[in-house]
Formats: sequence, C-alpha cells, structure tokens
Amino acid sequence: MYLKDILLYLTFAKNFYIIRTIKANYHSVKRRILHMPKYIDIYQQIKKDYINNNSGDDTRFPSEYELMEKYSSSRTTIRHAMQMLRDQGLIVSRRGCGTEIIANFKSDAQKGQGARISEISNIYFNFVKSPTPVLSSSEPLVDIVPADEEEAKALEVEIGEGIYRIRWLHFADGIPYLYLTNFIRLDFAPDLPLHTSHLVALYPLLEKHWGLVFLDAEEIFTPSVSDFISSRLLEIPEGTPIMLLRRTARCQKGPLEFSRSLLRSDLMQISARLVNTGGVMF
Repeated sequence: MYLKDILLYLTFAKNFYIIRTIKANYHSVKRRILHMPKYIDIYQQIKKDYINNNSGDDTRFPSEYELMEKYSSSRTTIRHAMQMLRDQGLIVSRRGCGTEIIANFKSDAQKGQGARISEISNIYFNFVKSPTPVLSSSEPLVDIVPADEEEAKALEVEIGEGIYRIRWLHFADGIPYLYLTNFIRLDFAPDLPLHTSHLVALYPLLEKHWGLVFLDAEEIFTPSVSDFISSRLLEIPEGTPIMLLRRTARCQKGPLEFSRSLLRSDLMQISARLVNTGGVMF
C-alpha cells in the first residue's frame, strides 16, 4: 500500500500492522503484525547512507536512476522514499539543478556517548503508569540486511556482510512503549526465520534451537528524540524525548546479538543501584 498525499503520511502508522487473534498462555490475546512497506526501508537506508553521516561538504543527492540501481528498487518506491525526505526538509529538488541535501544530521549512535559504570549492582526497568501492565508484542519482521560499521563491529563480521535483522514493537496495556531491532549473525542461527512466527523472547529461542547460551552483555543508554518513523511507531509527537539503548550480548561462541531499542521514557523508567567501591562517584 502506498501513501497518496501528506495527510496519509501523518497517519500511516495505522497501516504498519493488522490485528489477529492467537491463543497464548490460555488467554485470548490480540497480537499485532508489524508491516513495513518497502519504501520505508529504502527511506531509512537512504537517510543513513546520504543524510545522517554527511559532513556538509557534499550536498549532491543521487538521481532516481542511481538510487534504483543501488537499492534494486522500482522508480515508484524510490519516489515515495524521496518524497518522505522532502517532507522532512532534508532534500530539495530544483528543475535543471537536480536534488540537493539541505539538512545534515548525525545518527543517533553519534549524538552522545554512553557512560560505562562498573560499580552497578542492579538495574531496573520500571513502568511508570502501572507497575504490572499487560505486556504483548507484534509479530516480528525478519529480513537480511548488510551490516553497517557499528553492527559489523559488534557482531565481529565484515562491513556489508549479510546479517539477520528482527524488528518488533512491544506494548504495555496495548500502548507501544518499545521499538526493538535485533541483529544476529547468519552463521549462528542459519534458519532463524523458520522459528520466529510466534516469537516472544529471543534468548530462549537462540538457546533452544542453536545452543547459544547468553553469558553477558554491555548496554549503552543514550538520550535521543523521536524522528519521523519512530514517532509513528511509538505513537508520540515527532521530537519527543526517548531513550536509545544499544546492547552487545555474548554467548559461548562469541557475539550473540546486537540490538537497538527505542524506549518511551514517559511509560518506562530505568533505575540503577550503585555500589561505592572506593572509586570516584559523579
């Protein structure tokens, strides 16, 4: 389904999923199926490749034909993706001059550096409005994407090497509070898509089918703000403060997974208990 005008752009989050009923834990629950149109994927990839990391020295934007070749997509898909960039004020097209980049943004991973603290004894994720909400999640979207620099480093693969990407929304009392993207090596879980139709928790699945046992993880917390896509997925205004979590988990074979999570801070808070080990506190 393609968006026809800007009014539909403002409400397209409702087209990201449909509702179906399944049986889980002996209760009838509604589980949402996350549907991401291809032009949304292309928009995100173009933004990462040409906008986020643009230093400002080169404002030239590729032609439609160049983008069609690079992303193996139709002209219609590329035009929809480019229109989203125009609507955000990131590019402008002028007759006789082509298309130029008019705004540059660093990626979320570059907006701030997480602080590593070794004296944490416990960390808690607490729901703000209800201490015991009814939790659910969408059906995950699983595909294979080329690893970017950060993903490649975390998973110990080459940049551009294919890796699994799992995208799903998590809900508390029916309200989306977390948009989670997991990345996993292809050689660690060769037939992963065959086992994710009713995925509830990733680590037990990896242990059950491939013997990958979680050992430890490092997680970096970075304050961020919702962009055009995340604001629609999390159902919040664009520019709302959110938390970006980046996790690198390990198992007995090496890197278990790398993940990026976008968390609504109005629905969930993160607290940590610090232990004084004689070091400098801040």
